[in-house]
Amino acid sequence: MENVLEVEDNFNVNNNDLNLKKSRWLSQIIEYYPINKLSKICISDLSDSYKVENDTFNEKEEVVDKKKGTISLIGSGPGSISMLTIGALNEIYNADLILADKLIPQQILDIIPKNTELFIARKFPGNADNAQQELLNLGLLNLQKGKRIVRLKQGDPFIFGRGGEEYLFFNDNGFKPLILPGLTSALVAPIVSSIPTTHRDVIDQVLICTGVGKNGKLGSFPKFKSNRTVIFLMSLKKIADILPELLKKGWFENLAVCIVEKASCPDQRIIRTTLGCLIDVVEIVGIRPPSLLITGNSCDLLCKLPPNEKYKVEEGYNETLQQFDHGLNDIIKNLSGGLV
Repeated sequence: MENVLEVEDNFNVNNNDLNLKKSRWLSQIIEYYPINKLSKICISDLSDSYKVENDTFNEKEEVVDKKKGTISLIGSGPGSISMLTIGALNEIYNADLILADKLIPQQILDIIPKNTELFIARKFPGNADNAQQELLNLGLLNLQKGKRIVRLKQGDPFIFGRGGEEYLFFNDNGFKPLILPGLTSALVAPIVSSIPTTHRDVIDQVLICTGVGKNGKLGSFPKFKSNRTVIFLMSLKKIADILPELLKKGWFENLAVCIVEKASCPDQRIIRTTLGCLIDVVEIVGIRPPSLLITGNSCDLLCKLPPNEKYKVEEGYNETLQQFDHGLNDIIKNLSGGLV
């Protein structure tokens, strides 16, 4: 217990909030760490991860001409190697240092060359802002040393990924980033769950929004439109707060919705239900990040819930496409000359 309190102190969490946050903290640690690493984690590892290592950024470090350092903000897509762009792959293979998001899938991390330095963002509950600043400082330090930096971001850098903020930070410090787009899960998830985001005479609008804004506050929610597909990112853990707000704006409880977890990853999961049943279903099946919610009349155009069933769960990504990913991984290894 004393060790847990020490970690909570690093979060700058008031002791009155300890019991409320402890279970969420532990569950997210389990979600973020691979199973093969969980048994080896000790409390000191976690405690160190929450500290902003200012001493790493010693002003006495030798600074090289800024013109030599380069940085690119790269979208890695939702998870499948087949959805990684050639441009992103080229940047990964030519990087000196890769600064990766916490939730970059393992199959993407596995193609990073062995001799390339990799730093994964240490974002956990209560430490997101400090971890983000640590990542920016580390990138700037290495840019000043003349290194080629890749900021590897999940999905697309500019879709709720702080890409614009990071661009401004590096640009203001004399390093204009190269931006390469990635496939956002907001548009991939409907595809892998057989949901057409637009459909003639039914849906002619698509809206991507977040359920949670800065500091955990609820986002701004749209009024319901029958001709629009709405994809909510970062919403499901607060769905009990979000649903009443949607109902106030004309949304219907019998509206078809779909949850997609880890879109295009081997452990992808799809849960089909209705808006009115959503809170109960989330409680029953549980939710793993990253996940999103697709809503609208497009959700049951191709795949409908069986009669009298509250929800339906579909496990796993398309087996044929998984085999394609494995073959593509072998090709990448051959092209890299054994560096991966």
